[in-house]
Amino acid sequence: MEFGEAELSGCTPLEEKFYTTPLTGSNHMCDNRRVATILMDLLSVTPAEDFCRSIKRDGRKIMNVLKETYDGKGVRSISYADAKRLTEQAKYRGETNAYGIMKYIASHQRGQQLFKHCKEPLSEARKIELFIAGILCSQLNVHIAVIASQVEQYNTFETVSNFLSIQALNLNPRKTGSVAKVRTTPNESTHVPKDEWEAMSRAEKTAHIAKRKKKGGKNKPAGKNAKVARVGTKDKGETDGKSDLEKATAIAKTMQEQFISGVAAGRSLEADASEQQDDSQADGDGKAKPSVQKRKGKGQG
Repeated sequence: MEFGEAELSGCTPLEEKFYTTPLTGSNHMCDNRRVATILMDLLSVTPAEDFCRSIKRDGRKIMNVLKETYDGKGVRSISYADAKRLTEQAKYRGETNAYGIMKYIASHQRGQQLFKHCKEPLSEARKIELFIAGILCSQLNVHIAVIASQVEQYNTFETVSNFLSIQALNLNPRKTGSVAKVRTTPNESTHVPKDEWEAMSRAEKTAHIAKRKKKGGKNKPAGKNAKVARVGTKDKGETDGKSDLEKATAIAKTMQEQFISGVAAGRSLEADASEQQDDSQADGDGKAKPSVQKRKGKGQG
């Protein structure tokens, strides 16, 4: 195909060479083989390699096969069917955890892209028509009527989808498991902070502990102020039933009893050791009885 000067006007030198270079001769064959090598390297270990494997050293033919495979009539027919399915068969019946208004909008947007890829883009009026036709939620009928009455304001797919998505989410809030667990009565906590506990009187503390026991709780307040439970229930200025002197006297008496019992045990051990020593001497000289009597006499004195 020959190009005249009118067709080549405005082309760069490289583009002019591209259009004017003949498809025959040694230069064409060299370039064609080089293009084939580059394409096969790029298509290596991809599904497209299967379509071009049988073509040897012909870059022009490889490109034509790829265009027909991925942008040909067969692929366009498949994309067109997918586009119709996404825009005409998609239905919105209300908000659910599995399918909501946002997924419905995304389905239409994907279908519109496929229509554009198939060289058959949809007009804005057709996009809005298909989008509203798939909405089967009766709660949105009023808002659809608003769109129909204000065509000048809602004249694009984006404005219509944004308006209806807001209304759908407001009308159909998604329910979660935590909603059923919301308390309907005030939470009467028996927890008392540490500073308030220390400021309470003895009677108030006693009444508070009784209230906790009645509710099934323990005597001590729960949480990080658990140490408050160890605080006494006496007002400031009061003392325990036993004075410090009585406590010290009791401790001293206990220590004295332990000391006396220790001394008695020591004397008993000394007596046993002395008796064993006298018995061993009696076995040597035959005077066991006098020594025994003498020891007994000393013990009696």
